Amino acid sequence: MSIDELVEQYADYCYRVAYVYCKEHEAAEEIVQDVLMSYYSAQQRFNGESTLKTYLTKITVHKSYDYLRKRKRKFLFFKAKIDEEKHFDPSYLHLQAEKNGEVLQAVLDLDEKYREIIVLHYYEEMTLVEISDVLSLNINTVKSRHSRAKKQLQDQLKEVYFDEEF
Repeated sequence: MSIDELVEQYADYCYRVAYVYCKEHEAAEEIVQDVLMSYYSAQQRFNGESTLKTYLTKITVHKSYDYLRKRKRKFLFFKAKIDEEKHFDPSYLHLQAEKNGEVLQAVLDLDEKYREIIVLHYYEEMTLVEISDVLSLNINTVKSRHSRAKKQLQDQLKEVYFDEEF
């Protein structure tokens, strides 16, 4: 498969996956370029056990994690600097949560292992079986993480929106 065919068939999909993880257009574009070039330069490693789309999704997820790990280190450094300079009161934090969107924030607050299941299932519309394949996890592990993630989101959003049961 030529690089042009690869880009034409899979770049848009890989971009959406990368964007869901990193939430930055430029970073998602760089990740997609890296994924497609990595695959193209070493396509003999692809043994055909899964579809090419699944394989590229897996690479995209891993490259996105690499990006997030680098970004997290920078974030923690700058957050520490801001916390030294400024004291945030609860009303400011509440307004900030509303501004960013409570649901999105609740998803982002999940542990990475739960967040990835929610993102792939609800945002990328992948089945739990497909998620199991992409993340190289047992289907029962995916199901339990999915269930736990939904419960955590329900608990977080119940506090924000309601005092009663969902």
